[in-house]
Amino acid sequence: MRRLRRPPRWLLSTAVLALVALLVVGVIALRMTQRGGRAEDQAAIATAPLLAFAQFGPSNDRIYTSPANNPTERTLIDTVAHADGWGINPSPQPAGSLFAYTVLPPDSPGRRGAPAELWSFDLANGNRTRIARDADLLIAPVLSRDGAELVYRVTDGEGQALVVVDLATQLRTVLIRERTDFGLYPIGFDAEQAVIYASLSLTGTDVYRLPRDAEPVLLFHASDNIARDWQISPDGRSLSFLAPAATADRVVYRAQAVQLDGATARPLATTAPLATEQYGPVWLPAGDALTIGQESGPDNGQAAAVIGPDGSVRLLPAPGSGFDVPLGWSADGGYLAVRSFDGPNSAAPGNAQIVVIGLADGQRLHLPADSELIFIGWMGRA
Repeated sequence: MRRLRRPPRWLLSTAVLALVALLVVGVIALRMTQRGGRAEDQAAIATAPLLAFAQFGPSNDRIYTSPANNPTERTLIDTVAHADGWGINPSPQPAGSLFAYTVLPPDSPGRRGAPAELWSFDLANGNRTRIARDADLLIAPVLSRDGAELVYRVTDGEGQALVVVDLATQLRTVLIRERTDFGLYPIGFDAEQAVIYASLSLTGTDVYRLPRDAEPVLLFHASDNIARDWQISPDGRSLSFLAPAATADRVVYRAQAVQLDGATARPLATTAPLATEQYGPVWLPAGDALTIGQESGPDNGQAAAVIGPDGSVRLLPAPGSGFDVPLGWSADGGYLAVRSFDGPNSAAPGNAQIVVIGLADGQRLHLPADSELIFIGWMGRA
């Protein structure tokens, strides 16, 4: 039988060296690929919209920003001290990098009805300006879209007043004052910079338009009860809100929308295809579609829905369980911030957390926190 000859030692050494070389080249290529991926990821993070939020603390709130596609990476912007147990109450929609908030200062008696301070804050440069010391803590101030003005509520011995402030000059003007046991609620500014506000009374909720140097004009009757969660569209021409509706076994809130046209208002597309209880209607940046949260079933999560101008329904990525309350879209329309609850509805909401939904990849990214997070809004990149 012919015996197989062992290959020469030099051939074995050459083969080993070749194999090692291939492995080295592979490792280098892999590392280059990984580096490229990390560089691409970093570039994407560097250009992503910034989510601004505050983390509540017993005696101070910490204000952060995080890139939309990596919310675990956070930058501390400032710390706001407040009365023990009372956090900031921010404006519902920032104007660029500017937002406003009410807060009870540390030396305040810490009561619900105590006069609060009103501040503006620029997230881009950290500039903070105190505007007033007579604001209602629980009624959030509202900024104009260009950030030139804001409106807030004052409650004193003479009743309630809505006050507009020119932020450049600090000039304050009382727009309306009423003696009321119910309430005036600032909603925002329409396309002509008139102030839109809600008034509660024994007959329910009415919405008014208040032009400068003119009497308020009734736009429409929103509900025979208490309507809430108001938001004016980015172009100032539409208004969304929640109004209570009676069902067979309970009262639920459902989304409504009207188009503002001077002194009139007309309903927009119906939301009939959605679940019984709805949450937090917010406008897409273009102002032509609404995003509405829906209560969930007992065994699955329920997606928020985008309602188009023609009444079409598009579902967003759903939670594994529970439901989403939309908070706001980034200016590019690529990301939606929601407060996600793991319970089925408002009667049993369960635990909550803020989640960023990316439309391009369908990811749901959670903001980690060991205490309550307060949504402030979105910033673009310079």
